[in-house]
Amino acid sequence: MEGYPISDLMRDLVYMQAFQGASIAHLVHMLSESYCEISKKYVMPRISGLDKLFAFDAEKDKAEIEGKRSELFRGCKEAQRAIGELLDKKKRDYDIGLDKRLKQIETELLAVMPPPTPSIQAITKRAIESGTTTGIQLEPPPTGGLCVDDFA
Repeated sequence: MEGYPISDLMRDLVYMQAFQGASIAHLVHMLSESYCEISKKYVMPRISGLDKLFAFDAEKDKAEIEGKRSELFRGCKEAQRAIGELLDKKKRDYDIGLDKRLKQIETELLAVMPPPTPSIQAITKRAIESGTTTGIQLEPPPTGGLCVDDFA
């Protein structure tokens, strides 16, 4: 590509791989953090109460067993609702953080990037006039078979 030295292309390819690796690591961290929080707040407290049910006699304590079962069921329904709210909040927080970071990157890039060359301006103009929405496609860097979408 005219106006795009090979060294810049290699730097960008390395950056894209590093960015994908960081994205995967961030996703794994978010998932594990959510799993631990959900387990600690909602799963383990309910599991820890199950041992009491085993101490009851099935015939003599039928009413008490039914009461505990109903209580456990209500607790599970409440936990399910709370988990949904927690995950919605985490998604909103992630989206807000992503938007802030993208705006920061855009602002910083615009401050240091030179204006596009006449050839890039011509390519852009032709793409706009022809209604192209995909842009210029480059081959993605090799990822060893991994893709960030595999973890979504």
